[in-house]
Amino acid sequence: MLTKEERNELVVYWDGSEAVGKRLAAMDAATAEVVVCMEQLSESLHSALAFGKNGDLTQLEKELLLVTAFMQAKGFLHFDAHFHNLLTNGKHVYFADFGLAISKEFELNTEERAFIDKHRDYDRMYVASELACAALKMSVEPSELEEAADQYFSQQPLSCTLPLPQDGIVRRYRNLARLKENFMRGLRENKSTPYPVSLISAELKKALF
Repeated sequence: MLTKEERNELVVYWDGSEAVGKRLAAMDAATAEVVVCMEQLSESLHSALAFGKNGDLTQLEKELLLVTAFMQAKGFLHFDAHFHNLLTNGKHVYFADFGLAISKEFELNTEERAFIDKHRDYDRMYVASELACAALKMSVEPSELEEAADQYFSQQPLSCTLPLPQDGIVRRYRNLARLKENFMRGLRENKSTPYPVSLISAELKKALF
C-alpha cells in the first residue's frame, strides 16, 4: 500500500490527474489481490540479449509478434512489454508484470473502451521497437552505439550495414523505434502528449504486411 505522500507524488507526476488519484485510492482500498504463479524463469530477455544468448533472432521476432497479435485479437493490452518484463528460458519468451494491463473484459466505460481501440497496436509497436534497439546494441561496440543509433533510427538513407539478421530487423522497425522514442520523450515532458496512432498504424502496415 502506498503512503499518502507517495500517492500525492504520483498524482503530481501525472500533472495532477484526478483519474490517477482515484486509481491509486482504489488500489489501496481493494479487498482482494490476484496472484499469478508460473514456472520460475530467472533471466529477462533484456539480460539474455545483452549477454549474447540471443539464439535465433528471427524466431524471437516471430514469437514476439505472434504473442502480441494474439493479445490484440483478445482485446488485451500489456502496456509495459519492455524486455526487462519479458522472461526467457532460452527457447521461448514469456510476458510478465501485468501491472499496467487492460482488457476489454474488464468493467470499462465508453472512454476506456475507446482508449483500448486507439492503442490496439501499442504492444506490437513496442516489442518491435525494443527488438530493433536490442539488435543494434548487440551488433556494434558501445563506443559506436550512439552514432549507429543516430544513423539507423533517423529518416535518412542508411549508409552502413549490420550483420544479418540484425540488419533486417533494424531496417524493418527503425521508423517504429523512432516514433516510439519521440513519443516517450514527449510524454516525459508533457503527460498530455498525443499518441501518434495514425503514424504508428501506417508504419506497422509497412513493416508487417
